Amino acid sequence: FDEVASNQDLDWVHISVDMEILEREQPVLLLGSRLQRSQYPFIKQLSTEAVTTIENIHDVSDIAPDLQQMFISINTLAILFIPLNIRGSWKGFLSITFSEPRRFSERDQQIYNALIAQAGIAIDNRLLFQQSEQSLEQQERLYSASRIINTAQDLPELVEAAVASSDNPKLDFWLALLEGEADEEGWTNSAKLIAKSHSGEVEPVNEIYTVFNADNSPMRRREPEILVDPDIDIEDVPEPVQW
Repeated sequence: FDEVASNQDLDWVHISVDMEILEREQPVLLLGSRLQRSQYPFIKQLSTEAVTTIENIHDVSDIAPDLQQMFISINTLAILFIPLNIRGSWKGFLSITFSEPRRFSERDQQIYNALIAQAGIAIDNRLLFQQSEQSLEQQERLYSASRIINTAQDLPELVEAAVASSDNPKLDFWLALLEGEADEEGWTNSAKLIAKSHSGEVEPVNEIYTVFNADNSPMRRREPEILVDPDIDIEDVPEPVQW
């Protein structure tokens, strides 16, 4: 599951590993797929303490058609889900799939239930190691960015520092400075775009844009404002997104 605050429910499931042992009819990999738990009653009903088994996916009445089709696409008719409990918290599950309907015996249940603690410990160790690696990489990126800032000769180099601090090549950065007469809170109606990046490449620019800054905008409190592009079919696009 994605990390959430302690007062929030686990909702998004991210498939981190998809290992194909038997050849699938179609070259389908689920690695990187995301499922929203609240949208799938079947996933919400998975046990956090014991193994959940499905002997024949066609006999499950409360599974959404797209989720059922996802399993069928990887040649799966029977599944068992092993909950991953790490340091007292439910962090996800390990699923084992079978290409034919299967009747799970009581001994099967005992064997797989015994894996719950062992799998949790193994994955916990791997996650801790992964977090250490990510922390080290982040420190190296921040160090690189700080060197760029400390030796910067012009403003576009600040965008280069932002690019250096990110591990996501899809993120683009823009640097703009407010221009014109300011209101009582220090905001103007226009800003000059100084530099922008695309796919890690930074280019200086000199463009003037109208600034949309509503009275209730978090930016007026010197806080970030997050805008998400809606789908093209959505009507009544919010004015800040249009801007």
